[in-house]
Amino acid sequence: MGHHTPSNILVVGPSNCGKTTFLKRLLLENEDLLATPSRRIVYCYGSWQPTFDILKKEGVTFHEGVPTHEQLKEWFGDKKGGLLILDDLMAEGGNNKDILNLFTQYSHHMNVTVFYLCQDMFHRGKYAKTISRNAQYIVAFKNPRDQVALRTLLFQMYPTTWKDPLEQYNACTECPFSYLLLDVHPATPDNRRLLSHLL
Repeated sequence: MGHHTPSNILVVGPSNCGKTTFLKRLLLENEDLLATPSRRIVYCYGSWQPTFDILKKEGVTFHEGVPTHEQLKEWFGDKKGGLLILDDLMAEGGNNKDILNLFTQYSHHMNVTVFYLCQDMFHRGKYAKTISRNAQYIVAFKNPRDQVALRTLLFQMYPTTWKDPLEQYNACTECPFSYLLLDVHPATPDNRRLLSHLL
């Protein structure tokens, strides 16, 4: 499919909705979804999960907690391209200036695509709103508990026609662990902004 790289990607949904499984499948089976293959993959996490063992065997580097700017430079300073995953770090990341700068500056300058896995589309962290607004892609998983957040996002994207994409979201997320990809990259044609079943 060739998503633009480098880019910032939010993967949003409640616990146990399939976010980590989505990332695992992307990394193991479908990295061709990204326009540029990654030379290095670093997975930052809050809590270790058994599925990480599989990724570790495939050469993924793991780091516990939010990375510092110095660590980002160490991993991606050569600008050869890479992937950085931030999983289960919403509370820390939304209040961390290095994560803010990652989304607003470092991602582009270091040639790194960032996946930010979080439970809340509109987390109230100090920098969370700016982080969210600097995402070019949003993978929105089914969330029966919070339909308002997705509706708010669609209203921002489609102020006069938001009901149509909301119906598409509901259709795409009928099954458990399903999602809708919202492509808000400036270079994407308007008729390609809503996608699903990528994996």
